Amino acid sequence: MTLSVDQTLVTPGPGAIVERFTLGAAMTAGEAGNIDSSDGTVYEADANAAGRHRAHGVLITDNQGNGNTGGSYASGSDVGMCVFGKLYGFAGMTPGAPVYVSETAGTLTQTAPDGDNACEVGYALSATVLMVCPKEPNGGYLYT
Repeated sequence: MTLSVDQTLVTPGPGAIVERFTLGAAMTAGEAGNIDSSDGTVYEADANAAGRHRAHGVLITDNQGNGNTGGSYASGSDVGMCVFGKLYGFAGMTPGAPVYVSETAGTLTQTAPDGDNACEVGYALSATVLMVCPKEPNGGYLYT
């Protein structure tokens, strides 16, 4: 099940860790981001793409003086990505269930993808709140 997200309302909760990144491709708030190891820019995470299957965080709705508050960002944009903590703006999640990188670039799902590239982004605290805590395909936490 692909998660429902309002890209204009994806906001971090108190204490969430948000880092700044440059996008290597156009993305929207609520999408899983993968930091490219060759240049440090962020692309859509994708369970079907070797090297991009791991999510390092989730893009937030952001206005850092760029005038864009709609949650859609062009390649080269400076954006915020929640790398750990509560994230609001989702709907219809099953509380307590894990959230994964989908086989569709950027999207999140509560259905584990097939294969060895299934990476958890976190889990649903409620129907509307995602706890971002990325894991490796082997189940170990990405950030320890």
